[in-house]
Amino acid sequence: MAAALVAALAVAGPATAATAATIELRAAASGSQQQLHPGDLLVITLAANLSTGYAWAIDGKPAALSLVGRTYTLKPGTGVGRSGTSVLSFRALRAGSGTLSLGYRRIWEKGKTPLRTFRLAVVIR
Repeated sequence: MAAALVAALAVAGPATAATAATIELRAAASGSQQQLHPGDLLVITLAANLSTGYAWAIDGKPAALSLVGRTYTLKPGTGVGRSGTSVLSFRALRAGSGTLSLGYRRIWEKGKTPLRTFRLAVVIR
């Protein structure tokens, strides 16, 4: 029995985990295209200032992309109203494509045009 197991493993070869990449983008990447593979992590860092009521909202995304994290970090200092950065992390789940659309807006101002936008064409293969 043990010999058969060893022979089967030798034929199949060692198991390997797929290597997922982390792709980090900033505002300058808006309007571009990004190719991903299933399992990849897409991390988008954008300037924000939550003290003004503005925040980055997901206006649209491909079904094959899942939001897995969202953080906001204030810049160092003690001043009231200081800005920071929003980081949105997405995982590529499977093959697919579409546009990731983010809008910087006040959540209570329904129907208003976002102050800023971030658009990224995503292709997952």
